[in-house]
Amino acid sequence: VGCVLASEMYKSEEPILLVDIGTNGEMVMGNKDHMIACSTAAGPAFEGATIAQGMRAASGAIESVEITSDNVILGTIDHQPAIGICGSGLIDIVAELLRSKIIDGTGRMITQNEALEMGLHKDLASRITGSAPNVSFRLTSSDAETTVSITQQDIREVQLAKGAILAGIQTLMKTLEIEKEQIDSIMIAGAFGNYTQKENALCIGLFPDIPLEKIISIG
Repeated sequence: VGCVLASEMYKSEEPILLVDIGTNGEMVMGNKDHMIACSTAAGPAFEGATIAQGMRAASGAIESVEITSDNVILGTIDHQPAIGICGSGLIDIVAELLRSKIIDGTGRMITQNEALEMGLHKDLASRITGSAPNVSFRLTSSDAETTVSITQQDIREVQLAKGAILAGIQTLMKTLEIEKEQIDSIMIAGAFGNYTQKENALCIGLFPDIPLEKIISIG
């Protein structure tokens, strides 16, 4: 209700989707004539509870990630040494691993041998350890004081959480008989949602595939 009032979506002629991603994923869809809402269990993964080295958005949490052809560039809260991964960083990591083909479309993480065979740079391949199904990818440099990695199980937890959110959105769309092309905008609220890179959220299928400019962070 607070999000509906603050966003003023109740004044809109066109259908709006508002998603508040925090401890849970609350969402409401509609316009000035009619709105419906639902909630999904999104928080456990995105707030770190089910992630091996997950944590809340606190000093030292990895909040942004970029994987280049031969390196991993991390952004941490307060620019402190990395000690864990918070929600926005988690979305970035999965999207970047997907783009780099270190995980495939099913969420499976490749092994180091597979990475080398497909021509991945040796510096990136060296970050992959373990064998299926216990593969992990090291995010921090080899000389970092604390080693922070993302595991295959972490990827599965993200899939569960993002699947729950998307399922909630699709349920609202089906109930209101709204196609994705009819959505005027997606408003993202919540401590986690507000810092999520929109491109990466779309990359992993967190939201319906709509034009990027229609996704708005509202605080």
